Amino acid sequence: MLRFTQFISEAKHEGGDKHPLERKHPALYNFLFHLSSPTLSDDDDDMSESYLAEKVEAHPVDHILKKGIESAPQANLYHHITKGFHGAFPEGESAKETKDKAMESRKHFRNFMTERGGHSAKNNLSLTSENGKTRLSTGEGVQTIGVALAPHHSSGYKSDLCPNATAECRKNCLGFTAGGNKQYPEASFRSKLLRTQYLAEHPEHFARLMSHEIGENEKWSEKHGYKPGFRGNVTSDIHYEKHMPKAFYDRHSKTQFYDYTKNAQRLDKPLPKNYSLALSHTGTGHHESNDREAINALNNGHVVAMVHQKGKITPTHVEDVSTGKRWRIANGDTDDNVYDRRTPEEVKNKIGVVSGLKLKGVKNEAAGHFANKVDDDGIIRIDPRKSEQAKQEVFNKKSVDFHAKKAALK
Repeated sequence: MLRFTQFISEAKHEGGDKHPLERKHPALYNFLFHLSSPTLSDDDDDMSESYLAEKVEAHPVDHILKKGIESAPQANLYHHITKGFHGAFPEGESAKETKDKAMESRKHFRNFMTERGGHSAKNNLSLTSENGKTRLSTGEGVQTIGVALAPHHSSGYKSDLCPNATAECRKNCLGFTAGGNKQYPEASFRSKLLRTQYLAEHPEHFARLMSHEIGENEKWSEKHGYKPGFRGNVTSDIHYEKHMPKAFYDRHSKTQFYDYTKNAQRLDKPLPKNYSLALSHTGTGHHESNDREAINALNNGHVVAMVHQKGKITPTHVEDVSTGKRWRIANGDTDDNVYDRRTPEEVKNKIGVVSGLKLKGVKNEAAGHFANKVDDDGIIRIDPRKSEQAKQEVFNKKSVDFHAKKAALK
């Protein structure tokens, strides 16, 4: 077996249009490509030994966390983000001004990543990227990119990026357990953390750069016959419809924006016409369950994403045990196009659909209530009465504990 230095030296002597390492040893190149952080783009041709050495010298996550906490505005973080987002899209700005400012933001972002994260300045860094799930949509004619941020409180900020996440959701978060997150946890989290810090500290640059990269995706998609898609919350639950101005969505009318959310109220509020939301179910029958919200969403014609346990039986329907009503389950693992789960007839008649997702990253036992059980007849049965009872029991226990502590202080 060749040593690593031999791989590099052999690759240097080959010619052609591909990167020498990719051409000589594609498996190794692919490994290094995905190991790079945050993103190494396809047009980067500097895979020299010195380049790889620079990659290893990225700053430790603890150092980056501390720096971010010191630098970010802790009070009214979302107010700060909203102000920056709106400032990024002023009225009357010419196309040249928009492009010039986007290039300025791109340079600013790369400098930030290099200084804060310790990455090589030669890296062609991007704010957006694909992941295993969004990449599946390409087979369905949609070229989707998205932004992966540090989930819930992992950024160290007081503001929660996943405010409605349950304890089980946080424990089994795909932002830590799926794909490259599990294979290369340090590099993967560093990427998310740095993007999150950039959002918190420089929201106007963040918005401009995100808009620019969405525009580039639109150009590529049009050239290659795809529909452009964008998922702003790959590992977060930010209310973009609240923080981002209408001008942003109007500017990218060709793009299908979509997200998953655990905040059911977002589904009932006005959304840009090219922005679609699906409610994420939190698992049935426990005190953090959103069974009632999921049933309401389905009754109002929305899509509900629901995780089910691994097994031989493929689920076909979800049933509300309290009423006996059922909804169809569409396969949510084949692509990420959650906005296309319903048939035209279901859309017309406002019939909700469940986007079924098989549990990934952990075993059934480790997922707890988060992954729903599939009965032998292929039905996932949810009972809002049980979850409401569980909520009441937790409330009663907290009340008893509170009064006991209060009495002990007297």
